[in-house]
Amino acid sequence: MAKKKERSFFNFKRLMGTDVITSFGKEAKDSAKKVFTPDDTERKETFEEAVERLGMTEKDISDRKRNMLQTALVFAGISLLIFCYTVYLLLNGHVGAGFLGLCVMLMALMMGFRYHFWYFQMKKRKLGCTIKEWFHG
Repeated sequence: MAKKKERSFFNFKRLMGTDVITSFGKEAKDSAKKVFTPDDTERKETFEEAVERLGMTEKDISDRKRNMLQTALVFAGISLLIFCYTVYLLLNGHVGAGFLGLCVMLMALMMGFRYHFWYFQMKKRKLGCTIKEWFHG
């Protein structure tokens, strides 16, 4: 007689959504790489060369800087609101929703960092700044 393999009523892996969690983790890792890794551009140019190529005036540059700083601050404000809501969720025992809120907050912070980094490069008038320069600047 062949033994009958006992199967559980619940498929734990499917129930917990481990494949979804794994794919989300890979996507988050890829997104973080995109934010923190500079693109390999075909064109290596200085800030002044880029301004000349794009035909920008000093007013255009100052407007762009202001818009990027405002956008970075909006993302920072959104991140702060999401953080407060995440803390509220966690204090009320909604761990799953709190984890999701934390992920959304981190994405908003990454976007805010991206815009502030672009603002920083325009402020310093140097393309290709490093994270270290941004942090110390």
